[in-house]
Amino acid sequence: MSLLTPGRASSVETLLVADVGGTFARLAVAELRAGQPPQLVGLRRYSCAAFASLAAILADFIASAGQPLDSAVVAIAGLLEGDHLVNTNLPWPV
Repeated sequence: MSLLTPGRASSVETLLVADVGGTFARLAVAELRAGQPPQLVGLRRYSCAAFASLAAILADFIASAGQPLDSAVVAIAGLLEGDHLVNTNLPWPV
């Protein structure tokens, strides 16, 4: 099964991938090419306490990515309460 979007003009699909914990958020770009394993590039680690929101972290990373991104996948540790994710260690709601 291919993860690439059928009929794409480009042979590379780029995804923002993020792992957000209570202390740090780790973000990278995953480059997907047909028939090859994903390649992670531009890995950065952010202190969650240094940013006002997850949106601020994502905006900083996207501004520094230097390439267009096709999609995003974000994993966040916590409990889902309604449509909000709660992590008692994060300084802001998600």
